[in-house]
Amino acid sequence: MSSTTLYDIAFALYAFGVPLLAVIGIVFGILAACGKNKRIKDLGIWGFLTGINVLLSQATVFIGNLHKMGLVGFEFYESNTYTPFSALMGFGAWIVAVLALIFFWLYLKRTYGTDVAPLIASIMITLVSPFVTLVVRRFMIVDIRSGEEQINYVFMNMIITGALALICQMIFVVILFMNKTKEQDVPALWIFRSLIVLSLIISCVVTITFTKLSLDAGYDEMTKYDLIVKFVSLALAFILPATNFYLFSKSRKA
Repeated sequence: MSSTTLYDIAFALYAFGVPLLAVIGIVFGILAACGKNKRIKDLGIWGFLTGINVLLSQATVFIGNLHKMGLVGFEFYESNTYTPFSALMGFGAWIVAVLALIFFWLYLKRTYGTDVAPLIASIMITLVSPFVTLVVRRFMIVDIRSGEEQINYVFMNMIITGALALICQMIFVVILFMNKTKEQDVPALWIFRSLIVLSLIISCVVTITFTKLSLDAGYDEMTKYDLIVKFVSLALAFILPATNFYLFSKSRKA
């Protein structure tokens, strides 16, 4: 089997696998929210909303992948549809992310008596995150229209937004870990939330590292590095459905 064929297969698995895993996560989130154990209903809704957030935030990436596979023409990008579509998906992901935070916090409040401060902090981080790109662009002295500086800009933006997402996730991981001895319904939830944090770190490090390596490499090396990034991204996408399946399994008994 040639490397090109292997890459094509891997790319297709990544392009369709990530949204498919998000859909599976959504289904298990709904089942968890509708389960017999009403104490974790809020967690089921959180899992459902998290899956929706993945679909919305990855919508333009999915369209781009379809374009690379020849399934979507370039006319879509040149039309008046792409810009409002991209903006709508981004805004929708933003709103859903905030709703997901609220429902997760509701579980923490009802179960551990957690006050509102972590919710406010996490929402503020989520609300600020979309403006990071504009701030980075505004204060970069270099001309990002040049190829190399544009790449540096993308990397810087990825690091900053990744750090903000990491802080937001860590807030809840710490709360879950501190109360793990009190948890009766979902004792392993703190582990799954920790895996989400770990996935953010791995995704950011792998993407930046192998993208930088591929810039100075030939075509064969470039496709190899991109292949690694795709496989890692696909592997990390299993965390959401696994988390929601765990919630579903715990929701079956009152």
